[in-house]
Amino acid sequence: VRCVTDGTTELYNNGVKKLDTVSTGIRVHGDEGGTAQLQLLADQGDDNPDYWRFIAETDGTLNMQDYGSGNWYNNIRLTGHTGGVILFQNNDAKFQTQSDGVRVEDGGHLYFANDSENASSAIRNVGGSGSSTLVFTTGGTDRWQILNGGHLVPQANNTYDIGESSYRVRNIYTADLHCSNKGSSNDVDGTW
Repeated sequence: VRCVTDGTTELYNNGVKKLDTVSTGIRVHGDEGGTAQLQLLADQGDDNPDYWRFIAETDGTLNMQDYGSGNWYNNIRLTGHTGGVILFQNNDAKFQTQSDGVRVEDGGHLYFANDSENASSAIRNVGGSGSSTLVFTTGGTDRWQILNGGHLVPQANNTYDIGESSYRVRNIYTADLHCSNKGSSNDVDGTW
């Protein structure tokens, strides 16, 4: 311990400074070329869920991590003023900010909160690179999809409408129109 009258207090471990006070608070120091860590231990640190840490990496990132199953797991990563923020679930990146907006990682779901996850509305990307499909879900049921080629397709045949009897679509601009009331006649020419 090194204490300066009306100044700093420094804490050392094995001759290397680990913490000092400054006029605005405290600083945690890492070894030369090493990380700086601030560890938090709840409940006397007697089991894995008690351990948390903030770790400043040498590449300019700051991770908030918890400890479980013998490893540290990322929860939040801050990647500096020119980077972004990454949110993790079970150590897998799920949501990331980027210069032009945000990104849901690895075919994840973008949920719009409701009373329960099963009743949520969601948008998700399914399929691999080059063959992805965007699926729209409401009430826990897949309703529409936009295929990789840009086509808007309902998830079930002859099930969903565009517009309603009281809320109609104003105009439909199309190169061709195929109408079918299979099994009964239609209002255009009496055929199906």
